[in-house]
Amino acid sequence: MKVLQSGSLRKGTSGPIRWILRVVLVLAAFSVIVAGGLYLRLLYGPLDVGRSPEHIAARLAHSLRPGWSLSFDSVALTLYQHAPGLRINKLIVRNAQGVPVIRAGNATMAVSFLPLLRGGIEPRTLDLDDVRLRVLIHKDGSLAMAPPEADFKPEDVSVPAPAGASPLADVGGGSAVSRQLRRLFGEVFDDAGLLSHLQYARVSNSDLTVESVDRHLTRQFNNLTASVTRTTNDHRSFQASGSGEQGEWRLFGSVVRSGETAFRSDIHVEQASIRDIILLAGLSSLPLTTDISVSGELHAAVDNDVVERLEGTLTAHSGEILLNDKDASPVIVDEISVNAAWSELERAVLLNKVLFKGGKNQAALKGMVLFDLPDAAARLQLTGNMLRLSGLTDAEPVVRIDEISAAV
Repeated sequence: MKVLQSGSLRKGTSGPIRWILRVVLVLAAFSVIVAGGLYLRLLYGPLDVGRSPEHIAARLAHSLRPGWSLSFDSVALTLYQHAPGLRINKLIVRNAQGVPVIRAGNATMAVSFLPLLRGGIEPRTLDLDDVRLRVLIHKDGSLAMAPPEADFKPEDVSVPAPAGASPLADVGGGSAVSRQLRRLFGEVFDDAGLLSHLQYARVSNSDLTVESVDRHLTRQFNNLTASVTRTTNDHRSFQASGSGEQGEWRLFGSVVRSGETAFRSDIHVEQASIRDIILLAGLSSLPLTTDISVSGELHAAVDNDVVERLEGTLTAHSGEILLNDKDASPVIVDEISVNAAWSELERAVLLNKVLFKGGKNQAALKGMVLFDLPDAAARLQLTGNMLRLSGLTDAEPVVRIDEISAAV
């Protein structure tokens, strides 16, 4: 029997190992050279890769909703945030009906380098500029994207309008409020969506038009800026600001996923218009109008598509409240504070504490906002104590009321 010495064994196996190492080193050196050359070229300026290449549009479209597509005038390789990126001009996103619902003047995204060498596109950040959006809000609070143009046709809306749905209609065991919160949080963490894979996404210098589905109420938000930042796999922070009919407003906060179906969020708002909040919440049937802006914080928690917590405290200064009653006079507000919560069991907004001061009038109230299921009409119930009401003239004394109850 022939016995192999250890030295000869090492000699027999060292050849293939050296060959593999050489191949790896050559590939690594080639990759470094290509990466360095591309980086130097992009330092000189963007590199045009053709006009609206279909393969790039197709790779990006897979992150949109099923059946949606996108197109653009031109795309170029560039440096963005010290990394390779794509600069897209005149981006258009179309819904499943082929109707343009999002228009952006420019879009810039940072992409992963190694997939780019293989011809793939993996966006890491996204920056949209000069975006035009139009959103319709149905009676149940659900949202639908419509073409940015004001003269769009009803059939162009991306989501069919629900037939006679109520804000309290049960869906999957929970109210529509639960459904909308779950949908909103789910969009942020949806593994099949683009947003869940981005480290950072921002929209700037944009306009948003929000309308009720019957198009009777319209709000225009200009100079809109919004961003979402991924801090961990289960945590997102966000901020948004803009200007509306009543001036500038701002909101910021975070969303945390604490389980497969559990989410919680903390939101802070500054100078948000009550009229805008009512419209965005799908509560345009509330029997009042106001020019008040509020600041405060909201806290929400959803599990298994059901709201476990939705409450907040808002404060406001200076404004008017007018009930939709021909015999009602405007209520002058100097200062008001409201602590409210959503009751999933009662399908109502609970007004836990309402402190009001306007001129010589003062009140401490509580109550709830109910919704009539057949016609989705809102009903307001209030009780209070320690009321002080001024007289019709300055000469008349202040009227004190120990207890009051009212319903509208």
